[in-house]
Amino acid sequence: MAGRPKELPTPTEIEILNVLWRAGKASVQSVWQQLKPPKRAYTTVLTLLRIMERKGYVVHDVEGRAFIYRPILDEAKTRRSVIRRLIDRMFEGSAESLVASLLEREDISEQELRRLRRMIQQKERERK
Repeated sequence: MAGRPKELPTPTEIEILNVLWRAGKASVQSVWQQLKPPKRAYTTVLTLLRIMERKGYVVHDVEGRAFIYRPILDEAKTRRSVIRRLIDRMFEGSAESLVASLLEREDISEQELRRLRRMIQQKERERK
């Protein structure tokens, strides 16, 4: 197993990790089938999984003739790191600007707004 990754996953690698995080483990065929369009070639997904293994994002076991991949990156930690990078690069380090941008979306539902309000209230309670 590789050490702690030095870099964050690319957007395509995150797509693959999302499949693996949902499934827990999956064959290349299963990952390929679950990726959203535009479809990449099966061999591209296989190559990406091999690269991701070298980077320390996934490991594989052999079941019969199939390689079964599973994520070794923690989902929550990876999401936080990716969001932190997004905030730093796109919003000059301001989480407020990110949230404001999200709230400006016209398609944000009332349900999403209620959940966000509850999360903010919970965070405020934790800080007191």
